Amino acid sequence: MMALVVENAGAQTGVLLLKRDSDFTVEAETRPDSDEVTVLNAMAFKDADLPRSIIRFVERFSEPIVLDDAANEERFADDDYIRYRQPKSVLCMPIMHQNTLMGILYAENNLVYGGFTRQRLEALRVISSQAAIALENAMLYEDLEARVQQRTAELENSLNDLRAAQKKLVESEKMASLGGLVAGVAHEVNTPIGVSVTAASFLQEKTEAISNQSAPAEADWAKYLQTAKDSTQLILTNLQRAADLVKSFKQVAVDQSAEKRRTFNVSQYIDEILVSMGPRFKRTQHEVTVNCPENLEIDSFPGAFAQVVTNLVMNSLVHGFEDIEQGRITIDVYPEKEGIRLQYRDNGRGMDENSAARVFEPFFTTRRAHGGAGLGMHVVYNIVTQTLGGTVECQSAPGDGVTFDFYLPGNGGGSAKETENRDHP
Repeated sequence: MMALVVENAGAQTGVLLLKRDSDFTVEAETRPDSDEVTVLNAMAFKDADLPRSIIRFVERFSEPIVLDDAANEERFADDDYIRYRQPKSVLCMPIMHQNTLMGILYAENNLVYGGFTRQRLEALRVISSQAAIALENAMLYEDLEARVQQRTAELENSLNDLRAAQKKLVESEKMASLGGLVAGVAHEVNTPIGVSVTAASFLQEKTEAISNQSAPAEADWAKYLQTAKDSTQLILTNLQRAADLVKSFKQVAVDQSAEKRRTFNVSQYIDEILVSMGPRFKRTQHEVTVNCPENLEIDSFPGAFAQVVTNLVMNSLVHGFEDIEQGRITIDVYPEKEGIRLQYRDNGRGMDENSAARVFEPFFTTRRAHGGAGLGMHVVYNIVTQTLGGTVECQSAPGDGVTFDFYLPGNGGGSAKETENRDHP
């Protein structure tokens, strides 16, 4: 547009100013020493070398001004630009659209006086009216683009906040699982330690009684020795049981918090996970049956594996067995290809087709009113597909329970024929 203005006006210098917010910016110019138009990318008006008084006059009255001998024009004699540059012919024209000032065209010719004739002025009026429409469209597009960028940035920030919140909730879910493990430790270890304390107290009582006798009878002495033997054996057996439980719980806890890869026995590890969840089954008639080869091992992430099994069991207890007195969970594991196939089933309430299709979605839950966060199965899906690198599918129907079919890669071993059935009340 600047090239067209200069050509039709017969100008040496041409400058395009646009009205932005409260003042002008210089967008483009052409000078006598160059035939090319220079784009200035919104230079501030205060930094431009232009006759400010002339441009402010046009801004105020929204009418074009033509000066045949600008250097001797008394109205603008005090303008610094006029005093130092001594321009000859000057034309300054507003760019109007729907009675709104869009910008200003400034043209200058220092070769002749009276260089901007009435015919040239009329030609520039036509050009400026077309330019006003083009500028309006360009500014609308620029504003729309800026709004889109702003909205995109806001959505990205919201998405990042949502991901951070989701990550925090997932971590909370993991911590809740670890808290359940601690409760399992207290519940399971309490019994053998309690038996040991009782046996030790009984032995202490019998020892004090026989020590108070000056000359115990042979029968009393033999009876005391048998009591001591039985008590120490009972203490040793139960403390060993407590030590084994603590060791198992410790390994599961470390796995869930550290997320390190190692080879582990799948059968034994599922047993340890279910023992740690003992308090969840307390005062219920629900049962868990595990069918897995005793020597089946996998090189994977045991902590992630434990989280998957824990969340599946909790999903059955909280959702599947609601209003069901005697639920049954069956876990079948067998080697397949370079990994293992794990099928988890319960005989609970089941889900309709829509719920089964959405079960792995974050924050989807059928128990929102009861405080459900809707993250348990989403955590399962993320762990299986990302951490463990496997796959999972869900099948369910109302009243027919639910089946989760997993494939987990790893160096599986053992034979599917060597399967032991174990019931966990």
